[in-house]
Amino acid sequence: MNNWQSYAWGQRGVAAQFLVDLDCADALTQLPKHDTLLYLTCLTRRPAGKDFSFWERRSLDSVFKKARRILGDNVLYVGRIDLPGQRRYYFYTDDARLLVALSEYCVKERRLALTCTKAVEPNRQTYFRLLYPDAAKWQSVENAKAIARMAEHGDDLDAPRCVNFHLLFSSLAQDDPFLEQAKSLGFTVGRIDCDPTNPMPFSLILHKVAPLTVSALSPLTSTLISAAGERQGVFSYWDAPLVPKKHIR
Repeated sequence: MNNWQSYAWGQRGVAAQFLVDLDCADALTQLPKHDTLLYLTCLTRRPAGKDFSFWERRSLDSVFKKARRILGDNVLYVGRIDLPGQRRYYFYTDDARLLVALSEYCVKERRLALTCTKAVEPNRQTYFRLLYPDAAKWQSVENAKAIARMAEHGDDLDAPRCVNFHLLFSSLAQDDPFLEQAKSLGFTVGRIDCDPTNPMPFSLILHKVAPLTVSALSPLTSTLISAAGERQGVFSYWDAPLVPKKHIR
């Protein structure tokens, strides 16, 4: 049973689309000998900077199916990353010799430019550090869901508005260095409250004007997750007022 999760994330400064099988986290722990990573990269034959053509994109699925047949059932397919004009598939295997058969297929393919390589990964770091979503990437997934709900209510997502970012801390003083750090990152410091009944009693609201798009919000939430984590704090959620679309009559 597969548990696929897709999300958008920057890769080498370019917007990328990730697809990862979350269940492989458990599967890999039960397959200690599957420590060879095989990459299959599909590239457009169009000029540099161009995305796949219509016919090239249609060929991607058939390339993947042929690769799966070549690699056999004992290989674990864990995910892929899509960039403009490039798709890379990731497989873990216990037989590095499969790279030979896969390379032979890459040479024969005509519609797409294919390359493949391997890496020995006892810790399966490509899966756990690149593909599997960390806290910042999971928040990006939640950002997309929240933005979709706002769109369903007729929000003009591209319209800038004040977005409120809520964080929690075990301790937070009025002169805490984190507040100056937040200001230096472009946030306005808002309300600080304390609820002694909570394990992390101090709550902080930061404000920043931004549109409700994943490309705008995810870098902000990622920054706050990292910065708060350095102070043993956590990013909780964000909210923003609805900005209705203007209907021109």
